[in-house]
Amino acid sequence: MEFKKTLYKYNKSNLSNKGFSLIEVLITLLLISLIFVVFSSNIVGSTSRKDMNRFIDKLNGAISFCIDESILKNKIIRLHFLLEKTPQEYKVEVASEDDFIRSKKKKEKKNDFSSIAEFEDGNQKFPDEINLIGLGDSTNKAMIYEGEASIYFYPNGSRDRSLIILNNDEEIVTVDVPSFVKKFNTEYKKLEESNSNSDSKDEQMLTLAKDIFVEWLK
Repeated sequence: MEFKKTLYKYNKSNLSNKGFSLIEVLITLLLISLIFVVFSSNIVGSTSRKDMNRFIDKLNGAISFCIDESILKNKIIRLHFLLEKTPQEYKVEVASEDDFIRSKKKKEKKNDFSSIAEFEDGNQKFPDEINLIGLGDSTNKAMIYEGEASIYFYPNGSRDRSLIILNNDEEIVTVDVPSFVKKFNTEYKKLEESNSNSDSKDEQMLTLAKDIFVEWLK
């Protein structure tokens, strides 16, 4: 009986002395914080890519619509981007000229195009977190990154080979629109982390987009 009491006291004393030291608690909290940061970063990155892919799918749908509509109407159709709007916008317009050749020559005249009723209602807005850096085509060999820009689609099924360059906080994305094939190639380039201010970051983004466009022209 005496032995059991002694054993009980020993175990009780042992249990009361068992506990976490301050260092062990701090290490545990640090590990939990690291896991949370990594997990949160993955969620944000995954959400950004999903939002981008969702928008690109919508954009590809508009491009496919323009291809089909130009053949069906036997007129030039253009996918017109308004880069200076906040948020940016795009719309589908049809050439007013009935003659394909005359219409093609006059395609740069703004008044020769009017909104197409079949393409939803009004201008389509870009999501707040997605930006169109620039639009370039192989014909002019120049990238438009301010004002207004367009991709033209012709009744013979062809279109201006174009490169759409988009970005969000995580990456730059390019959509290659070929002249004849109805298949759009999308490529992603992850952005390097930078401590630069907003204006400087925009300039770096534009420089990178120009470099991508020059490489695409080769």
